Amino acid sequence: MIRITLILLGLTLAAAPGGGTGRLLAADGLVLAAPLVIEYEGSPRQGKTQYLIRILQLEPELRAEWEEGFKLGAYSVDRRALDGSRQFLRLSALENGREIALSGTVNMLSRALFDALAGGGRVSLKLHLTDGWLERTGEETFALDGLRLPAIAAKDSLGRTYLFLDNRDFSLLLQYATPYYSERLVRCVSDANIPFKWYKPKR
Repeated sequence: MIRITLILLGLTLAAAPGGGTGRLLAADGLVLAAPLVIEYEGSPRQGKTQYLIRILQLEPELRAEWEEGFKLGAYSVDRRALDGSRQFLRLSALENGREIALSGTVNMLSRALFDALAGGGRVSLKLHLTDGWLERTGEETFALDGLRLPAIAAKDSLGRTYLFLDNRDFSLLLQYATPYYSERLVRCVSDANIPFKWYKPKR
């Protein structure tokens, strides 16, 4: 199993030869192709939650499946939204069992939002379908599998806090917290063999 977190510091996004699924190119020349499986673990006041997102394709649009407990579905985000959307969605915004085209990004920032946040100040946007703002609060490092990843720290108009990977082309959500709930990225790998318990993609 190749861990994508080993090369996240130098990621750039590029189209795959021949119009394939897309790939991530590392600065050292290592190539990791979709599917990418990302796993989050949540900590509500009682118990733990877990959800998975499998990114099937990165170019020309992002296509993904997701699963949380008995809920599941699939979505796509076109290139215009990946580049310029002012909408940041979380998994709770997705519809159970639907294959839907989204106008915003899920668990990562569009390039336009990343640029605005990286520049400092307050960014107006839709957060989980509601008008609000996101403000950069500093820089931190995020520990994952013994690695220390550079992160942008931010807070939103409701006081929730975020850590995003400091990478314009793959600004993945690393951590999210409210007074009652927190979640963090616990796995990020390129491996087609990680099964989902319930999800059966369309053939």
